[in-house]
Amino acid sequence: RLGLETALAGILQSPSVLYRIERGEVDLSRSGQRRFTALEMASRIAFTLQDTSPDLELLTAALDGRLEDPVELSAQLDRLLESERTRLSIERFFEQYLDLGRLAHVERDPTRYEGFTPALLASMETEVRLLVNDLVFRRDGDIRRLFDERRAYLNSTLAEHYGVSLEEGSPVVFEPISLGVDTPRVGFLGTAAFLTMNAHPTETSPTLRGKYIRERLLCQVVPPPPDDIDLNLEPETGEASTLRERLELHREDPACMGCHSFIDPPGFLFEFFDSVGRYRETLDGVNLDASGNLDGVPMENLSDLADFLADDPRLTECMTRQVYRFALGRLETVGEESEIQRLHQAFATEGYRFKALFKQ
Repeated sequence: RLGLETALAGILQSPSVLYRIERGEVDLSRSGQRRFTALEMASRIAFTLQDTSPDLELLTAALDGRLEDPVELSAQLDRLLESERTRLSIERFFEQYLDLGRLAHVERDPTRYEGFTPALLASMETEVRLLVNDLVFRRDGDIRRLFDERRAYLNSTLAEHYGVSLEEGSPVVFEPISLGVDTPRVGFLGTAAFLTMNAHPTETSPTLRGKYIRERLLCQVVPPPPDDIDLNLEPETGEASTLRERLELHREDPACMGCHSFIDPPGFLFEFFDSVGRYRETLDGVNLDASGNLDGVPMENLSDLADFLADDPRLTECMTRQVYRFALGRLETVGEESEIQRLHQAFATEGYRFKALFKQ
């Protein structure tokens, strides 16, 4: 028994068990360079797309040397991209990329926010998942439409929350709805999921919403606040009372100005949406101001921001970077920057179809 335990402990501690080791082989077509072996290529494909080892068909293609043929390699990728396991893997990517896991930890006072229930939270998350699946799998369309399309997936619970009428409302069935060109609720950034998980329990947060834009969608770095900074924004007697005014006073502190002038202006563009993503234009009898800017480009509301981001190459470059990190399970190194740029250019050439990015 002791011998078996020792052998098993040795196996489980072996780097070959804990890590996928890729040593490669000499690439005869390119002097001084190496390439993946066929089995390493099969392993990389399977773990990237399906988070598991190669299936029999992919393994056989590798052992037969067929993965060296670009046509065969493309056919194998197409086959795997249509599988249910790859669908689940891509869904996990978007869950991480969009940070949907934070929804499970959202808490609101139902007496302050009438109708806020666990069922509503679940509906918020389902809407985002359906929007992604529609673009990536059903339509195989331009993924930038996730951010500027006037479209929603609503059940009766979420429709009531949005103030939208459904022909046949049901708390179980989600219907695709066209919101029209004049809707204030645009793309993923107009979903209750995004707006709720980037807000405080009792009021909105331009800071959190702007920080999300910078870090999640543009891959920019927002440093943490200094340890000695007072984060309390509660107004003193006679001072500014609206959130915008309080944040403007907060930015007068030189220690706060750098970060807040970077993240607050795009965050203000969401001020027509409250802490649970409901639309409003006034608060306590005061007309709200939802104007702001992104990098000095003036905007009036979320609609302007959505249209701007969808055409901003930083959005798709950041998405490419996030996919690269997801596939490798780590952050990129400086030497890999050129590969990320190559992938981004190929992504653009393919019309920003998300599944096509995995074939590059």
